[in-house]
Amino acid sequence: MTKHSPDVLIIGAGIAGLSIAYELAQTGVEVTVVDRRELYAGSSALNAGGMRCQFSHETNILCAIGSLERVTRFHDDFGLDVNFRQAGYVFVCSTAEQETTLRQAVELQNRMGVDTRIVQTDEISRIVPGLHTDDVCCASWGPGDGYVDPRALLQGFAAIGRRTGATILEHHPVTSITASGSRVTSVVAGDIEFTPAVVVNACGAWAPRIAQLYGSNLPITPRRSSLWVVGPKPDVSFDGLPQIIDIESRSFFHGDIDGTGALVFGIGAADLVEDTPDTPCNWDRFEDARRRMEHRFPLAAGAEIDRGWAGLIEATEDDNPIVGWTHFTNLYTAAGFSGHGMCVAPGLALSAAAEIRGSTPEISLDVFRLDRFDGGQFERESIYGATGNVNAENR
Repeated sequence: MTKHSPDVLIIGAGIAGLSIAYELAQTGVEVTVVDRRELYAGSSALNAGGMRCQFSHETNILCAIGSLERVTRFHDDFGLDVNFRQAGYVFVCSTAEQETTLRQAVELQNRMGVDTRIVQTDEISRIVPGLHTDDVCCASWGPGDGYVDPRALLQGFAAIGRRTGATILEHHPVTSITASGSRVTSVVAGDIEFTPAVVVNACGAWAPRIAQLYGSNLPITPRRSSLWVVGPKPDVSFDGLPQIIDIESRSFFHGDIDGTGALVFGIGAADLVEDTPDTPCNWDRFEDARRRMEHRFPLAAGAEIDRGWAGLIEATEDDNPIVGWTHFTNLYTAAGFSGHGMCVAPGLALSAAAEIRGSTPEISLDVFRLDRFDGGQFERESIYGATGNVNAENR
């Protein structure tokens, strides 16, 4: 068996793992990333690609600001196109409670320099012509938000990571982790035994499986999120449509990233599933998801179905990730992003990389520590999280 001793071994080549790998490699750290499958086969490449700063927690907003800055400058900085559409984000609310949540979040976002605002139904109709607003109180509008081609963004981070010296190994599943005292001493992945100084668990929904290899666990639950695409109608194109999230029905939809005029949509009520390598689309949910979407956007009624797929959301109890040193002094976890990985992981990566190097992070990540769950001392991310899907299951 081949042996290798990088400074940092990252397990998982999703958006968290690849963005942290780049941030480490560009400072001269020797980084190896291993993944059990080929690149872009995991859930990071299978999501809807939404990127927004509309969160209710300061740390999420700070990380999201960094993510959007990275993505909007990706071509200028690296010469690579990640197909980001800055079409905006609209959160539509239907109850006084939802409106209060949005207003408080927008106030916080504005204090942090984010251009978001509350809009009434007449302005909503101008932003999204054809949106049904008879049962709407108001909405929050973030014109600087948008959506990205998730596969292209992963390809971009893999490319710039390799440019700066990171090694990325596909088809290298981790089969054992050995520890001695307070430190991990060995990780076997494929035909290689690694003896790294630091191990990073960035395996998303599979992060608990990695923890089980060294006899522990992580409070992360896999949930299946199914997405569908309906084609443009003869007289209607959905190209450039903002990302719309209907808080009451938990429906979400936006224009397809490929510019064909198609519409991508789904429903936030994700299914509890096993963390299987392949996650089939739940077609049993299709008609319900389509009904919810068409209620809010009647212009899409009658559009022909094109395709569907699914990925896994790595949910935690408070819809915030687990980031920091876990279980061992040299094992760092960055997982459990609860459907917000594209939004916050690229902006979080710089601070995570600083912590891994032993430096002071630009953004304090203390609210994401694992020990917050010990006594239930945490606050949920209240703007459209994964665990809230359960409560909306039958709406």
